[in-house]
Amino acid sequence: MENEIPKSIYNIGKLAYPLAILTGKNYQVKKITKEIVNKNKEAKQIEIPGDFIMTIGKKNVILTKHQNGRREPIIVRPWKKNEPFYKGHWKIIPYVDVESYNWFHVFDNLGEFVSLFKEEKNENGDLVSYHLELG
Repeated sequence: MENEIPKSIYNIGKLAYPLAILTGKNYQVKKITKEIVNKNKEAKQIEIPGDFIMTIGKKNVILTKHQNGRREPIIVRPWKKNEPFYKGHWKIIPYVDVESYNWFHVFDNLGEFVSLFKEEKNENGDLVSYHLELG
């Protein structure tokens, strides 16, 4: 569906999952926006509904959604942190996960957000990216 995030769950190990939740930084996700840019460079933004929590761990990223009375994993992926850098007043920490998605954890004077994208087109030839506003 257009207003959902596709599930992507890797087996990171029975201990690694709860360890990432306990030792990683957990964020309430205020809003997730999916951006689709077509061949003509026209952008369409779609808000993804739901109650999400994102966990940023040293070796894994986890995104869960509250549904059916419990938190269900949507994304569980190993990733690698790259060297942080600054762009203007932003501090940016880049990560790359096992599916070659680029995650950018951005800190600015208004708060934090995460953008994730992969230089890959969907079945229509459109570029798709996701932007998560963290609380």
